[in-house]
Amino acid sequence: MRKDALIASAIKREDWPSSTKPEIAFAGRSNSGKSSLINALIGGKHARTSSRPGKTVLINFYDYKKEIILTDLPGYGYAKVSIKTQRSWKGVVEDYLLNRDTLKTVFIIADVRRGIEPEEKELVRWLKSVGIHFYFIFTKIDKLSCNELFNQKKQIAKLAAGVFYVSVIKKSGIEEIRTKLEELGGI
Repeated sequence: MRKDALIASAIKREDWPSSTKPEIAFAGRSNSGKSSLINALIGGKHARTSSRPGKTVLINFYDYKKEIILTDLPGYGYAKVSIKTQRSWKGVVEDYLLNRDTLKTVFIIADVRRGIEPEEKELVRWLKSVGIHFYFIFTKIDKLSCNELFNQKKQIAKLAAGVFYVSVIKKSGIEEIRTKLEELGGI
């Protein structure tokens, strides 16, 4: 387990860490599993997780193998915070995505049980409009039966390419994500 994985937590651009390392952003709905996935990738409990949506309120920057920075972005959608706070998160996230020169790609994290919802479609449209590359990672695959997962994958395949499926609990799909991170980071 790495004790030094958290590099910084920031909300304002001037507090972002200075770095030339490639960055991969983890974006998604509140409680989709972004922080849990980052913990599984790094090893240990670095990103704070909670069953309460909206726990991540800052952009958290994590070191991955001393070569890549993973950023855990505040979630969108339902969160037990005010509408004003949710709007401020959107501005912070957009500022980061538009102005971080070292950003290589965005992993859109979604709960497989929910599939691709309007918020994910809106995010995809926006990322495409500003020229940011992305991949989908569907989490919590252990929550579905084999048949349900098969059917959900068929539905998702109609809407998205470049898709990964993971279970943090069962550690399935984690190595595929690590391989993609290393490819993206030039490791």
